[in-house]
Amino acid sequence: MGHLRAEPDTARVTAVEDFCRKRFIYQLTREGEAAETALGAYDEPLGRRGELQAVALHDIVTQLRALLVLAAEEAPDPGKVYLALETLTGRFTVLAENARDFMGSLQRTIVLHDVEVEAFLAYKTG
Repeated sequence: MGHLRAEPDTARVTAVEDFCRKRFIYQLTREGEAAETALGAYDEPLGRRGELQAVALHDIVTQLRALLVLAAEEAPDPGKVYLALETLTGRFTVLAENARDFMGSLQRTIVLHDVEVEAFLAYKTG
């Protein structure tokens, strides 16, 4: 609360009826600007992680398709199979690390802001 300040908008008043109709201009308070900055700082790394995950997911699909092709061969090349599995392991490791980092960040946010888990879940699902 207190992140926005509502001020009457009287600039467009040309008649008494306009003056009686309440119109407001909303401006961010210092607290609102701080909240916006904090959310931006929090959102930026998530965006980068999301981009990395999109690349990782594409690589996973590519490697799984390569493994399907290799599995259909009568005598698959062990080197190619190894490389595909190695790449898959690396991509899944990155995804797991990102998930762990995200959950840790979420837990720190909940603790920092003294948010009850039930209230947070209700907010996210509602």
